[in-house]
Amino acid sequence: MNTATASGNGPDGALDDVTDDAQIAVDALPDPILEIVKTVVLGPNGTCPSFANGVQGPGDPLTVATGQTVTYCVAIQNTGAGDATDVHISDDQAPNGVIKIGSLPSVEGRAVDVEGRAVDYDVVVGTSTPLRNVAVVTGTGPNGPTPPDDDDALIDTPSVSISLIHSVSKANEDCVTVAKNLNSLVANMETLPITWCALITNIGSFPLTNVDLSTPKIGDGEPVDALADTGSNVLLPGDSVRVEIPGEIPDTGLISNAGVTGLASELDGTVLTGVEPASDSDNAEVREASIDIETTVAAGADADCATAVEVLLIPSERDITWCFV
Repeated sequence: MNTATASGNGPDGALDDVTDDAQIAVDALPDPILEIVKTVVLGPNGTCPSFANGVQGPGDPLTVATGQTVTYCVAIQNTGAGDATDVHISDDQAPNGVIKIGSLPSVEGRAVDVEGRAVDYDVVVGTSTPLRNVAVVTGTGPNGPTPPDDDDALIDTPSVSISLIHSVSKANEDCVTVAKNLNSLVANMETLPITWCALITNIGSFPLTNVDLSTPKIGDGEPVDALADTGSNVLLPGDSVRVEIPGEIPDTGLISNAGVTGLASELDGTVLTGVEPASDSDNAEVREASIDIETTVAAGADADCATAVEVLLIPSERDITWCFV
């Protein structure tokens, strides 16, 4: 506000002063408005979306397996009328945590890294990798600090897992494959035809391909492609496949130690890189039945066999008791 005063003299002396005010309004400089979008895509070096095409809010989680690489994409934009300075992005999983951007003029968006270039950063998903990742943008406008903005991205890491039940049965009977401990057979003769069985089940959340059964002591000893006769190159979650290998009882009996492995894949069988194979093992045993008999003798009719011996000296015409165990 500005005040002007006028004074003067008249014929009769000094006149009263008169004043008047004038006021001008000074508008504050416009503030910036910082916005951030964080998105996660499959890596390494995944293709990041633009600010407009990014996923605001958590969105649907990206399903990945432990060992895979994901690419986190961060895009910021100043949608206010004023320019922002001292702009930073705080991101716990970024290579250096806090990303220094510097100035960000109005209506200018870009994907950023530490140097402000249009790049992204990769993270190898481990067992301790957080499933939720948050990025926060802060800055300063002509009238002071701007309100921060944040956005997050989610991943989901379901399991990669497989189950094996190994058992054996007579060739004309069905294999029992309901539990790992029901896996032995006692047969009544050598060289009896038998069937070794393996029930393989995908108990994880990813399709499995290259499912190989290893049975070094039965068959030809070479790994068996468990999916060879299924008409598919993947074993879907929840599905099972049974493998049968013919054989016969050897005179020494046999314990078969079997193992199975499978690789996590896409539905078309494309292997997911960096993911540890799923594996399991079980054994089955077969042996020939045998009977042993021991004969002893005791003095007297209906004698107690607990007193029986292998050699008994006794007069002729006396009663004896034969004992068999």
